[in-house]
Amino acid sequence: MTTTAKPQLPAVPGPKLAPFTPTAHANVKFLENLGHAKDKDGFVWKVEIEDKGTFALKLFPFMHWVTLRDSWAVYLARPLQTSQLYYDYLSPFNAECRAYGRLKQENREDLAVKAFGYLDLTPEQEADITQRMLDDGWESESLSDDDEETDPSLGHPMWNRYKYDRDQPIKAIVKELVVDEDGGSAVGFTPDDISQMWEDLQGLQRLGILVRDIHLRNYVAAKLVDFGRAWTMFHPCLDQIHPYYLKREREADLFAFQELLIDYWYNEEVATELEWPKGYTEARDDVEKFGIDPRDYDWRKWEESREDADAYVALGLYGDKKPWDSDDEAED
Repeated sequence: MTTTAKPQLPAVPGPKLAPFTPTAHANVKFLENLGHAKDKDGFVWKVEIEDKGTFALKLFPFMHWVTLRDSWAVYLARPLQTSQLYYDYLSPFNAECRAYGRLKQENREDLAVKAFGYLDLTPEQEADITQRMLDDGWESESLSDDDEETDPSLGHPMWNRYKYDRDQPIKAIVKELVVDEDGGSAVGFTPDDISQMWEDLQGLQRLGILVRDIHLRNYVAAKLVDFGRAWTMFHPCLDQIHPYYLKREREADLFAFQELLIDYWYNEEVATELEWPKGYTEARDDVEKFGIDPRDYDWRKWEESREDADAYVALGLYGDKKPWDSDDEAED
């Protein structure tokens, strides 16, 4: 286990998440699978970490940068300079690091279930959790027919590790474990929580965070617990997006919030009539009344130099050449 101090991630200008321990390693005991069969971006487990307590640990499978480019970066009018930048801004792990980093910057961790830092799993921990998931009935869903997925040195296919990821550890984020009064899993929310949930969602947009993945499973005790699809300013997709499509993305969050409330009322068979929170119907009719445009958030105020931040956007982020044309990115 390495003793080298690990950096905050991702390694680009903007908000970042620090390691849970200086080395990003810890003794982890996996206790219980907290996830759902439909989870794709990460696997969540109840864990015990050394003498620090019990937490929820979200583990992130690898993603191919081409998938991020072609499926997740649809609004980019200009390509990013390197494949690494697609990971830094669009992978679920880094998307969560950036969103949680912003909440910490602004001292607004009350807007979501708290995150305490990231960990790198050791090979032994990876083997342990892999076997636990197989014992729980995990079934392989390979993303491609590439022969490298069967390479034993890449680990089990559930992690989607490609050959250029061979020496990379599985990333995980340590989060608050939210339980009810009896110590069991907390419910998503109750009717009394809806107004605060609406205020929280607007608060996130005021901090430059566009969630983009709002549904019942992403709420625990009335707080969002998943930012794997979020865009947090500064973000190239927010920078490059046409105003029309940004309007549609913001409206999508509004209607997703509406849908989760309707689903809740239907699934829980709530006896009272559904009442929309104050300001919701106005925002639904005019999205400009929904928080603020996340692009208006002043992300540069956290940088050491506003000039360097602007130079990075102008010179260090985008490029005329495609990242897959460069020699160092040619290998899949």
